[in-house]
Amino acid sequence: MLNSLGFSKKQLIFIGFFVLLLGLLALNRIADFDVFYHLKTGEFILQNKTIPITDIFSLTASGHQWVNHYWLSDLIFFFVLQLFNSFWFLVIFVAIIAALAYFLVLKNTLKRGGDFYLILALILPMAYLSMELWVPRPQIFSFLLLTLILFLLQKFRYSGSIKILFVLPIIFLLWANLHASVIIGLVLLLIFIVAGIFQNILKKYNIFNLSHYLSENISSRLLLGVFITLVISTGICLINPNGFHIFTYLQEIKPTAQILGNSEWKSLLSFLGAMQAKIYLAMMILVSAFIFWRSFKRRNIDLYDWGLVVLSIALPLISIRHVIFFPLATFPIFIMELTKTHFWQEYKKRWENENKEKVLYQILALILLVFSFIRVMSMPRPILNDKYLPVQAADFIEKENISGPMYNLEMGGYLIWRLWPERKVFMDGRNEVYAGQPVEDYVKIAKTEGDWEKIVDDYDINYFILWYREPLSNLAQKLDASIKLKDFRLVYWDDVALIFVKNNEKNSSIIDKYEYKVADPFYAPEQIKPWDFERARQDILRGLEINPNSQVLLDYGTILVDLFKTR
Repeated sequence: MLNSLGFSKKQLIFIGFFVLLLGLLALNRIADFDVFYHLKTGEFILQNKTIPITDIFSLTASGHQWVNHYWLSDLIFFFVLQLFNSFWFLVIFVAIIAALAYFLVLKNTLKRGGDFYLILALILPMAYLSMELWVPRPQIFSFLLLTLILFLLQKFRYSGSIKILFVLPIIFLLWANLHASVIIGLVLLLIFIVAGIFQNILKKYNIFNLSHYLSENISSRLLLGVFITLVISTGICLINPNGFHIFTYLQEIKPTAQILGNSEWKSLLSFLGAMQAKIYLAMMILVSAFIFWRSFKRRNIDLYDWGLVVLSIALPLISIRHVIFFPLATFPIFIMELTKTHFWQEYKKRWENENKEKVLYQILALILLVFSFIRVMSMPRPILNDKYLPVQAADFIEKENISGPMYNLEMGGYLIWRLWPERKVFMDGRNEVYAGQPVEDYVKIAKTEGDWEKIVDDYDINYFILWYREPLSNLAQKLDASIKLKDFRLVYWDDVALIFVKNNEKNSSIIDKYEYKVADPFYAPEQIKPWDFERARQDILRGLEINPNSQVLLDYGTILVDLFKTR
């Protein structure tokens, strides 16, 4: 493996530590609703020995087509969770996948001739900005398999061994049942073929006088081998429960994603208000510009590498969820070009001649210490983010046996995990399932527009559970006021969620016991009249009995008491 590249024992130890640290940086708290419908899907498949391809989880889209392209990922996630009975081990499993992916990136970079010191010095800062994407969601397998295919293609280019291509259809069969982004893997093969053909033509006929700038030709035999592999792999990808929908998935979810304004399907350019997005875009521009400039300067343009860079730039500009593909695909090319610069060659030679190589190791050790400190200081505790996930709200629904049709503003994935099959959600993160009437009804209610009241009555909604954090706080505030006018009563309030139940005989005991008569998340303590103070105080005390650690209720109560002490 790595030792075949001629590394010393000290270098191998450093490589191991850096890979381990990359895995540790991928230990992220779970604060994603969609994680949980994936887990419930895996549980359903394991228990029923069948893969659902129509909706089973919702009130509004029951029986609608469900492009369950991630069924195998879901099964793996649930199996890991069930095996160890801990969300911590699920997150550790994700970290292992991340470490494997970056190990392949590192090995690919070394195979390309990247300098050992540059690789380890730069892989952490270049990877750090996208480490938050390593969560228990199916796309992590795409990240791993992408790096594996890039590694195998590069090995194939150097060795010319057709045997390497035999592995690719097996990888694509696996990928097509793990996640629909398998199409990106097929695009990699296409780029290899198209770049090779154009490079051969440009070099042979010296078009635009580029022959002296292009790298060596790729033989027709190798290109034919990759083309046959592409055809076979494309056909093999159809061996999945969803058939050709694996290739059309993006178009099928697009209408619903646009209506909902899903942030993860927006371009990186839509997030430039955030410093992290600005830094990431700057990194993409600088790294890409350097690669293009260096290949011109060295008169060694490799159209395959250029294709990878262009694809890696385009993907984040299409969707923010694809930002991680840039470091995974371009890092080996970037380090290879940086290693070949005259500056680095002279710099390293001077240090080696002066026997100061230990200083380079000290720099690597410092980088390790800095990022290890960052990781230790930000280590997730607890692993489930109950300031984002409606953990206590789901507990309340189960404890008080609140039943009947619900309307949920966000949180659908987590509610499926906790409450299904006894209770079905109004909507969750599976965009393609809710295309058409379901998503239109969801949005009308959320925005209290059109015939939203009739829709509530038609579905016979018995309770609302609203996620009221940013960016939905304004929607939740408007909905709070509107559903109260329809005689729904607020009975639960914590840092994450609000629960309103319909004022009817079925819910009378819950209303009597838990109703907030005065205090309200959208009604500031300063607005409460003196004669309502005691009722507001009792509201907060009841809430704290259920959730004694709720920061929102504690802050509200503190302000309330301080205000009335001074009056």
